[in-house]
Amino acid sequence: MTYLNVNEVESALVVASSPPNDLFTQLIPLPHMTWEGRSVNAIKIGNATGLGRIGVYFLGGIHSREWGSSDILIFFIEQLAQAYRTNSGLTLGGKTFTAAQIQSIVNNLDIFVLPQANPDGRNFSITVDAMWRKNRRLAPTGDEGNPSCVGVDINRNYDFLWNYPVYFNSAAPIANSTNPCDYQVYIGPAAASEPETQNVVYIMERFPQIRFFIDLHSYGEDILYSWGDDDDQSTNSVMNFQNPAFNGLRGISGDTTYQEYIESCDKALAIGLANDLQSAIQAVRGRTYTIEQSLSLYPTAGTSDDYAYSRHLVDSSKSKIISYTLEWGSPANPTPFHPGYAEMQQIIQEVTAGLIEFCLGIIARHADVYIKDNADDTGSVPYSGVFWDNSDIFVRQTDDNILLSEGALRGQTNYIYVHVTNLGPAVTQDVGITLRSVRYAGTEFVYPQDWKSIDAVHIEPSAINTTFSGIPGGGTVIAKFSLSPAQVETLWNWESGGAHPCLLAEVAGCNDFGSPADVHVWDNNNLAQRNITIVTVQADTWITFPFLVGSKHNPGDTVELIFDRKGLPEEAELHLDVFNRTIYFRDIKTAAPGRGYKSIVAYEGMELIRHNRRQMMSLHEPQSKIILLKRPRTLRQVVLLLRIPGRDKPGEVYRVRVAQVNAQGLVVGGVTLEVHATKKD
Repeated sequence: MTYLNVNEVESALVVASSPPNDLFTQLIPLPHMTWEGRSVNAIKIGNATGLGRIGVYFLGGIHSREWGSSDILIFFIEQLAQAYRTNSGLTLGGKTFTAAQIQSIVNNLDIFVLPQANPDGRNFSITVDAMWRKNRRLAPTGDEGNPSCVGVDINRNYDFLWNYPVYFNSAAPIANSTNPCDYQVYIGPAAASEPETQNVVYIMERFPQIRFFIDLHSYGEDILYSWGDDDDQSTNSVMNFQNPAFNGLRGISGDTTYQEYIESCDKALAIGLANDLQSAIQAVRGRTYTIEQSLSLYPTAGTSDDYAYSRHLVDSSKSKIISYTLEWGSPANPTPFHPGYAEMQQIIQEVTAGLIEFCLGIIARHADVYIKDNADDTGSVPYSGVFWDNSDIFVRQTDDNILLSEGALRGQTNYIYVHVTNLGPAVTQDVGITLRSVRYAGTEFVYPQDWKSIDAVHIEPSAINTTFSGIPGGGTVIAKFSLSPAQVETLWNWESGGAHPCLLAEVAGCNDFGSPADVHVWDNNNLAQRNITIVTVQADTWITFPFLVGSKHNPGDTVELIFDRKGLPEEAELHLDVFNRTIYFRDIKTAAPGRGYKSIVAYEGMELIRHNRRQMMSLHEPQSKIILLKRPRTLRQVVLLLRIPGRDKPGEVYRVRVAQVNAQGLVVGGVTLEVHATKKD
């Protein structure tokens, strides 16, 4: 046998994603063609779809001369698929996996494999120059005759400290070059300039459930974890790759002038999974791979592993990806980049065993910590019920440990409890709960913007008890926050101006891998909200309840609202004023395109009336809906007017729910008005 050629790798992917494997595999054509016009494919292995799944991404073939990476990943795909399909175990040298373990991987994980990211370079290396490393970008004008001026090192082209002369100490022994004619490590004309780089990134962008990443390279028998630009440290978060104050200082190992910040739990997790990878590799034939930080080889910039891990730090809407570079092949081999195929077959088996054990380690360590969106919420996603007025977030006037929400009391400190549950199976490690109180939000909330901001609209309650070292499977904890009298006044200032406070909570655990970023409350069980206004009024008194609909992050020009008045007495009067131009919400610009009736697209279960000489809608059916025009990326103000009949008993509680739905009919948010009736004077 010999190494697969470029066409054979692509053909193997097509076969692996064809019947009978097509029930649990999917071929993923990548959008960017290479410089020589080749198309590239990846494959997804996973026997389920939907939110809450954990993605694992294996990459190979970045460096042209490292022929074996593509062969390893094709073997991995074929062995995993066959064992799963036949419900059988798998033996690789001295390492055996049971059928149940193989079933667990494919049933619980989404595995993405891109085995041949740089087919142009690999083809050139196999057929012309065995030591070729780069892709085949055309040489710059004037250098067409120099074969070394062709190509870019893809693993120096990612958008992480790419422009390394700005960021690194001039004395750092960094293996990068800005010279297009550098035979090995030319970084390219711009970050992510190459189609091969763009294809690698495309998979991370398209599949936000990806939480783990391994890039296969040779040689060295190493398992490398982040970071590669400088020594790791977990004590000073200010010292990080985004801080320009440290430009020109990076890349000197062993000094303390600059060291790259990494969360301690992320580093512990990375090393723990690396140990799993190492042990399985060793079990095959006794080879011991070294686990170490990427910097241990030499400082680097623009690499795939550091880019993958850095994404969530640059943009909080990106999911955190624990990432590695795995260097297969012994330095003692006279041809370590492409050893004889008998030796390569041994390497293929040991690395495949390591990748399978890595997947099992993820499953074993996973803990699913969540905040209930509703009393009936089991933690599954997406959550399709009402998720904003009965969540495990509770307002209390005193710190009495009672998990029952009540209206805030002005003029004093109030308390907010967040009840957190761990579904397991593992103990959740390093749990942290954050909370925002939004002065007035729309009916559609967006993560992370509405969670991360602290400004005139987004208030940060003071933390009392919000971090926990561990929550066992099936266990619960209560996080506590306080709102100062001034914060309460800002949020509940009905007399001084419009306000409709919403509480937004997030829980994160170091080993909770199942909730990707940049999703909404209903499809991320780490997020929860309480969007309910509680008002105590006398019977027979009209309540004016202004609130905002839509989201300033939504580019649509309409908003559909569903009103549920089943929680009201039949005789209660409920009106909707969508034409009111009174400014209830300071600091928020609201506008409707078109005046009066022209701003309504359609409505059901309501009728147009005049009330107090104003035009508005009367909501008389148990459920009604309306579609309103709005300006893209703006909020629109609407006003509910409610009167509870005087004959109703004092102390009775009534609710009106308003839900916003999208074009697919999915509820994306809402608001609830809760009325506590008192006796009329």
